[in-house]
Amino acid sequence: MLRWLTLLSCILLTALHGNIVEDVGAAQQASYPPPPPPFPFNVIVILPKRESTYDNFGMTLQKAMPVIDIAVQEVIKAKKLPPGWINLTYWDSRLYEDILLAERHATVGVIQAYCEHRLDAILGFADNYGLATVTKVTAGLNGGIPILTTSGMPSLLNSKKEYPFLTRMQGSYRLLADSMYQLIAYHDEDSVSKSNSSLNYLNLIFFYHDKRRAVNRVIAQDESQETGATSSHCYFSLYAIKRYFTEKSKTFKREWALNTPQFPFDEDLVIERETFKQWLREISLQSNVIILCASPDTVREIMLAAHDLGMATSGEYVFINIDVSTGSHAEQPWIRANDTNNEENEKAKEAYRALKTISLRRSDLDEYKNFELRVKERADQKYNYTNITGKDYEMNNFISAFYDAVLLYAIALNETIQSGLDPRNGHNITSRMWGRTFVGITGNVSIDHNGDRYSDYSLLDLDPVQNRFVEVAYYSGASNQLKTVGQLHWVGGKPPTDLPICGYDKSKCPGYPLHVYLLMGSFLLILVLVGLFIFFWRRYKLEQELAAMSWKIRWEELDGEESQKKNEKKKAKKRKNHNDYLPESDPLLRSTSRSSVNSDKFDEDSLIPIRFRLRSSSSGTTRKISAMIDRKLSIFTRKKSTPPSESQKNGGLTPNSLQKAENGDCSPINEVQFRLPLNDRRVSSPSSEATRKKNSNEEDPENGAKKSLSLKNRKLSFGMVSFKSGSGGSVETIAQNNTQIYTKTAIFKGVVVAIKKLNIDPKKYPRLDLSRAQLMELKKMKDLQHDHITRFTGACIDFPHYCVVTEYCPKGSLEDILENEKIELDKLMKYSLLHDLVKGLFFLHNSEIRSHGRLKSSNCVVDSRFVLKVTDFGLHRLHCLEEINLEEIGEHAYYKKMLWTAPELLRDSNAPPMGTQKGDIYSFAIILHEMMFRKGVFALENEDLSPNEIVQRVRKPVSEDQEPLRPWVSETGEGEGDDALNDTLLSLMVACWSEDPHERPEVSSVRKAVRSLNRDNETSNLVDNLLKRMEQYANNLEGLVEERTQEYLAEKKKVEELLHQLLPPAIADTLIAGRAVQAESYDCVTIYFSDIVGFTSLSSQSTPMQVVTLLNDLYLAFDGVVDNFKVYKVETIGDAYMVVSGLPERRDDHANQIAQMSLSLLHKVKNFVIRHRPHEQLKLRIGMHSGSVVAGVVGSKMPRYCLFGDTVNTSSRMESNGLPLKIHVSQQTYDILMQEAGFKLELRGSVEMKGKGMQTTYWLRGYKDVEIPDFGEEFA
Repeated sequence: MLRWLTLLSCILLTALHGNIVEDVGAAQQASYPPPPPPFPFNVIVILPKRESTYDNFGMTLQKAMPVIDIAVQEVIKAKKLPPGWINLTYWDSRLYEDILLAERHATVGVIQAYCEHRLDAILGFADNYGLATVTKVTAGLNGGIPILTTSGMPSLLNSKKEYPFLTRMQGSYRLLADSMYQLIAYHDEDSVSKSNSSLNYLNLIFFYHDKRRAVNRVIAQDESQETGATSSHCYFSLYAIKRYFTEKSKTFKREWALNTPQFPFDEDLVIERETFKQWLREISLQSNVIILCASPDTVREIMLAAHDLGMATSGEYVFINIDVSTGSHAEQPWIRANDTNNEENEKAKEAYRALKTISLRRSDLDEYKNFELRVKERADQKYNYTNITGKDYEMNNFISAFYDAVLLYAIALNETIQSGLDPRNGHNITSRMWGRTFVGITGNVSIDHNGDRYSDYSLLDLDPVQNRFVEVAYYSGASNQLKTVGQLHWVGGKPPTDLPICGYDKSKCPGYPLHVYLLMGSFLLILVLVGLFIFFWRRYKLEQELAAMSWKIRWEELDGEESQKKNEKKKAKKRKNHNDYLPESDPLLRSTSRSSVNSDKFDEDSLIPIRFRLRSSSSGTTRKISAMIDRKLSIFTRKKSTPPSESQKNGGLTPNSLQKAENGDCSPINEVQFRLPLNDRRVSSPSSEATRKKNSNEEDPENGAKKSLSLKNRKLSFGMVSFKSGSGGSVETIAQNNTQIYTKTAIFKGVVVAIKKLNIDPKKYPRLDLSRAQLMELKKMKDLQHDHITRFTGACIDFPHYCVVTEYCPKGSLEDILENEKIELDKLMKYSLLHDLVKGLFFLHNSEIRSHGRLKSSNCVVDSRFVLKVTDFGLHRLHCLEEINLEEIGEHAYYKKMLWTAPELLRDSNAPPMGTQKGDIYSFAIILHEMMFRKGVFALENEDLSPNEIVQRVRKPVSEDQEPLRPWVSETGEGEGDDALNDTLLSLMVACWSEDPHERPEVSSVRKAVRSLNRDNETSNLVDNLLKRMEQYANNLEGLVEERTQEYLAEKKKVEELLHQLLPPAIADTLIAGRAVQAESYDCVTIYFSDIVGFTSLSSQSTPMQVVTLLNDLYLAFDGVVDNFKVYKVETIGDAYMVVSGLPERRDDHANQIAQMSLSLLHKVKNFVIRHRPHEQLKLRIGMHSGSVVAGVVGSKMPRYCLFGDTVNTSSRMESNGLPLKIHVSQQTYDILMQEAGFKLELRGSVEMKGKGMQTTYWLRGYKDVEIPDFGEEFA
């Protein structure tokens, strides 16, 4: 009967060829000569023509054809079969139309090929139902037709009685179930299965896509439509898992006997995230282990819903995704390129940490990667895949398996022909394909005796370091083993349990009597109350301390040396009247800031450093050595008390100043008396007491108008030796324009303190509202006390005087001392200073500060006892508010500060502001090199590199065979003055600047090594060394005085040049001479006013910085034009620009100059480009008027040269009543311009002006051959 039906169908289908996509038999016959019989063999490939939601495996004819072509070529190339051995027919199964009709279309194609005698084998099938039907039908045709498929993995197709000629190139879901069982499943105690997994999950729930069983399926009125839904591949895969688990474990068989925990849904319907949340809440009541199976987009939505519920971040739940359908190996499956919300991608990434994925293992062989490239190239060149589909070709395991299928069929065909058997008999071919292993494109391919391939599966997990999914384990189907290749990463640090210990209903926890619970509760309550009391009491005390802000210093509390200034002024008057000389207290020569190193005064205070160093020696000999030093010092000081020389009488040191220095009343450096004649041109003295009063009492605008704070610039000196240091700027010394500036000092509660100004923009922070973390930081700084760190006195946060107040160390920074070539430091002094530095650093690393972060030689200061102290540490959150401008401080100083910074911190764009302890060790090594060699920071042997170049080379990563850039070290181990370096110290230095931070020693090890070096020198004779050192500090001050004078004259010249830019030169010279500027009347001048039309609107649509940039660019351009005319720029207010001609120098052509200037400015505006709005025309409105004015200087604070009179007001009215990009001229200016030929003016008419009534005005159109630019019809 079957044969008759088949014959009838052949008659009906002989004329049907609609579904044949391509018959490549003719093409192959044309390429090669006709092969001998029994060739060719007819193979039909049945796949859908295009992708659809029904195609779960991503298999289409367009994807399979290039793979099959390459496989056929490889068979011919390997000489397994001759050219033309195969005739391929591609048949469209039309799966994309309807999955229920796909099996019909597939069957029709097979029957048609059979009737035309073109059916020897079948490849393909993307749906299980069509595969099952065709396999059953073809089993009775010609002894059976062999079918090779890369899908068909459901366990229902395992029966070889029903499907005797079916070969599955991806195996069955049973191998997937086996891998799952070995990975996560609970194993019975008597189970013979061995597993590397320790999860032992028993309570599982399946959450998967399936239309037929979905809880959200649409109930159709027509029952036929409702039953038409098919089971999904997720159902088949999870069904195989259930079946395998129940076969292998009695426990699972018992637990799942009545019902398998499952929650199917239909993902093709619209599902809101709230719906997923509701479903997850229900699922969470059943298990903590959720087995997912759905499309990648649906899995992402589920994980986002789990993230919102906290299930993905709590560490109590794990999601296992079965992603076998497409063989996806996406490394970052949470990313959606079309997702407009990047925050959503970050949330999905965090959720995917709780997701583990099981997928078909992908080959990592180079041959497979080359094969992918060949397939992609063939798909585009021969089949034009990209142009037809609109997307790039993408390979997966199911497509690449067609290569192995063709190769397997060719091998079986060759062996059958060689054996002399019928190659068109399905049994002969199938028997040679099953139970064999061959080399495929993915490596060894093994087919079992049931025609199923042994597939491998990968377990993928999100690696937080690599930020992608990586393989952590894989299941080998051939060996039936689970092999671990990585480590699983769990959200909670450990695998979650599948069920709470007590169960969701608490039935597994034993019960206790009521009084036990009451006692336990009471005890816990008492403990909690006691803990809360202690906590809140300590918190209360802490809040009190924070609220008290004991560190806070008001700006008024910083009392400078105002009283000393007043006394010096009185003495100066007497000395001036007596011998006609200017004293030091004159405002032009006075210098009251603190020097960073004291002078050579040998009073009791000067003996402190000697006695302090003697304390490190044997305690029994301290007094004797001190007495010996006192005797020698008394002799030395008597030698220094020589009569003043003639040069001192004519302009050097006064005897009084030297005598006061020896008596300890003052320091020769801090209070140097200059005696210069009054007629010396190098000195310009104010002409009146009022001027002197103003100079001494005026508030410093930069430093917040604080007159009592001594902030004068002072050249660094050590004793009487001049330092020429290029310090990068420490608390004690600051470098600016290659000139050394002393630290800013003040007197706080009778003690001299150092002031470090914070570079916080007052405009950006008009008020410092400190956070709790910043208050805690300040409190911790206030509590720190140690001999080798500078004491934190407090901080001032009064607007705009933001500064930090610390202990003042008068000897300056270590950098200053090392860069002074005249100061010789022997090993004893070096080791002593080095030991002080290490002790300070050790204390910081073991305190709450933890690390310094800005350690350098300029941040190591020396106090009056020659004790080195570490400074400028802590307050990192406060320093984060500072703004460092490269242009202001200069590139050299900016990058010089980085020469002490560790390379790993230079490379890190988000380096911690407080630095690291290993970074401090690196900085210590650079300081150690400075001390040992005294060639400056980061000295190199044969290279002259700028700080920027050094920083860039240090920042650049180096390979293992490269040496990192480090300061030069002599091969002979010689340091300063050819002194041999200690091997221990040299090894310590090299270890401390290691490229790898982990190789650098801890500060405790450094402290131990330095202490051993210093201990060896503690017993040396100190007296002669110290006396010799103190003699070196005594230098002549004459060079210092001359140097100070030259610096003063240079600064005076700069001030005069700046004043000439702010005021007319004649007015500025009058003010410099000390004379009052009298107001002057001018009969006729011409005033120019202009502003920008629409500036308010433009400002509202721009950032403040863009507005400032616009005005700066515009006024720079205007200033360049104004300089070409005989005019004076009065001022700019916002967008208004005011210029006058005819004053202060009287001119008759003032109107002519203003008119020509206006035309030039319009031409400049024509080509002016607004940076942030390059396509917008700037609309300048100009008005001018001529008349009489009065001009004079107004005010004593920031004096201004101002104009007064009705002419100014009228000029402003002319501008405001004008039009954009036009020059508005009054009647008076018109009359003056018409006296000179060449000006082109046009009558505008009468215009009503506020306060002026009707006024006749004109438009200025040009002058001679200069016309107003053409701005378009709109402004014509």
